[in-house]
Amino acid sequence: MVDPVQVGVTIEASASRRLAALAAAAGSSKSLFIQRLIENVPLDANGVPVCWPAEEYPPHRAEETLPMTG
Repeated sequence: MVDPVQVGVTIEASASRRLAALAAAAGSSKSLFIQRLIENVPLDANGVPVCWPAEEYPPHRAEETLPMTG
C-alpha cells in the first residue's frame, strides 16, 4: 500500500464472519479483500454499484415533502 489509512466501520457480526471467511478463501487479509472489492465493484451509469437497490440511492428516492403551513 502506498498511503494506508484505517477506517472505522461497524458491521453486523455475521457480516464480519463472512468477510473473514471470504478473505481466508482468497488467501488475503480482510483489508486487502475489501480494497480489491472497492477496486473491482461494477458500477452503473450513475457510478452506483450494480448490486445496490435502485430505490435506495438519491436519483430514485421519492422526494420528501413537508406539509404546507401558512
